[in-house]
Amino acid sequence: MIRWLLALLGCLTLAAAAPVAAQPRPIRIAIVSIELAQTPNLAQAATRRVAPPMRVDLYGLGGGLLPSVEKADLGAYDLVVLEGVGPQLLNLSAQIDTAKARTKVLVVTSAPRLLILR
Repeated sequence: MIRWLLALLGCLTLAAAAPVAAQPRPIRIAIVSIELAQTPNLAQAATRRVAPPMRVDLYGLGGGLLPSVEKADLGAYDLVVLEGVGPQLLNLSAQIDTAKARTKVLVVTSAPRLLILR
C-alpha cells in the first residue's frame, strides 16, 4: 500500500509540471494514512522532492509519528487522499463529508479499486 501511495505521489508530480508562473500557489494535497503514520520516512522524503510545485501534508489518525488529522481543515486542500478504509475512518465521517463539499477526495483501499468521492 505504501508503494502505491508513493507511486500516486509521483504521478501527481508529473501532473503538476505546468510552468510555475501559471500556478498562483502550490497545489495542496493532504494524505491521510493509517500505514504511513507508523513509518513515514519514505513518504516524508517524497513530499520534499515534489516541493515547491506541490505542498503535500501527511496525516495519521493519531497515535503515530504523523500529526493527527482530527484538527486539520481538509477542505482547504486541492486534493485529499484517504488510504485504508476501515472503522478508524468512520470516526472522521463528518470531517470527510465537509471536505467532500469543498474539494476532491480520493479513497485508496487495499482492494484493486479507487473510490473518488467528488
